Amino acid sequence: MLLRSLLLTACLTCLSTTGRAELVEFPEDGFWWSVARAIYDREPDFDAEARRSDIFRNADEFARDDVLIQEIARLQQQHIAMTTDLQVRLRVDVRLDDYDSARGGFPISLFEPGTYLGVGHGLIFGNSADYAVLKMDVAEARALREREAQGGRKVGILTLGDFDRAPGNGRMLMANVYNFEYFDQADNLLASLSVQPEERDLDPVAQAQLVSQTQSDLLESIGLPPLGSGWDVVRDALVQNYDYAISDMLYSDDARFRLEVGQVSVDETSDARRLRVGFGNAPDLVSQMFALQAPMARMRIPQGQIDVGFTGRGLDCGTPEILDACGVLIFDKLGGSWILTGAEGVRELDTLDYIQAVPTIVGDDIFAFVRTDQHVAYPTNWVAGRTDEQSSGSAALSARYTLGAALESEPRYVRPTEHWRTQSVNHEVTLYAVDGANGRTPVIFTMALPLSDQPSAKDSQAAPTSRSSTTPPPFGTMPFGNQ
Repeated sequence: MLLRSLLLTACLTCLSTTGRAELVEFPEDGFWWSVARAIYDREPDFDAEARRSDIFRNADEFARDDVLIQEIARLQQQHIAMTTDLQVRLRVDVRLDDYDSARGGFPISLFEPGTYLGVGHGLIFGNSADYAVLKMDVAEARALREREAQGGRKVGILTLGDFDRAPGNGRMLMANVYNFEYFDQADNLLASLSVQPEERDLDPVAQAQLVSQTQSDLLESIGLPPLGSGWDVVRDALVQNYDYAISDMLYSDDARFRLEVGQVSVDETSDARRLRVGFGNAPDLVSQMFALQAPMARMRIPQGQIDVGFTGRGLDCGTPEILDACGVLIFDKLGGSWILTGAEGVRELDTLDYIQAVPTIVGDDIFAFVRTDQHVAYPTNWVAGRTDEQSSGSAALSARYTLGAALESEPRYVRPTEHWRTQSVNHEVTLYAVDGANGRTPVIFTMALPLSDQPSAKDSQAAPTSRSSTTPPPFGTMPFGNQ
């Protein structure tokens, strides 16, 4: 999916090498390539770079040892300033869209979902939702429009910090906005907005625990055991909680598994090369889940659309009459046993507010997630329930949250934003709460264990959630089809 690129007006760069937070004002484009290198690449060989510098090469032969030490220290400090201590002020083209009375202000075009700045490899905002609307009452809004009419072309000036890798592939940057100022052509300040970004830093142990707990809680809420569970435990949970499941049988040595109306009819998995299992409660949906996985079959998907076979056209799992869950489970063979290492699909929530859907799921731990809102490649009319219509061409909006490490590969099957994977990010936990569904909020999920953390082969003793249980799972109750 193509994102909207915004024009960045750049003038000059200044970067000192002191230990305090560095402020770079209106940098040239080459500056952004340097930031990307500092964040994405391994720590430079400071000794080699110092020896190649003009300062060292032009130094007096008797002073070179001291100059080398000073130059290494300068380069090290500059590298730190490009990452942890960096703040940037920059000028951007911006407009205030029509006043939205429901949101209580002017939507700011710069912070619309999917927007990025066209600097370096691109830059997105980690807290764009905090700046999406310039709030004011109607009287203040009228006065601002009157002042706008007198001032010619409008520009915005941003103060950015907390630079990091953007979710997804490529070398895009992500930064938090600390301040937004709105000027007319004569540099008269028309409005401003300042929101302190939430602190989301966790130590590695705490983050790993939160990732594992989030994955386990989400799977438990849809009647499945946690990642790391053995095939026998997962199979029993599928039988207990779902009507239908089928394995991906693209190749002759793939595993064979079929669950029909809660009964296992085929289970040939022990000697297979690959085990991927789609699950749900709608027979038509489940039976066709892997229909478009062959390369030639995938080419039949219309341009700009994605394979919706794992979630249903309307993100309703093919059972619009109930809140449901469906998707695909991914296994790897470890020590001769199949272990659940990934899960992708959709889980429907009984809420109308897509903004609050994921916070409802994770509670107070929401501060640790990175939110970068994005349009998903599901047409708005399908999400609204009109799945028998042609695609409206308008993509549904989602609040996207990521947690944990970015994984090297793309999601295996469910790629919500782009058919050819380039915009479908893949973290240990990725959640998309999708707007526009009637009476519900679908939450698309992808999760996986990083290769370095995949468990040794074991049979998990975790008990699957029973559909007849009187204790609701942590995210609310989930009606299933074969109760």
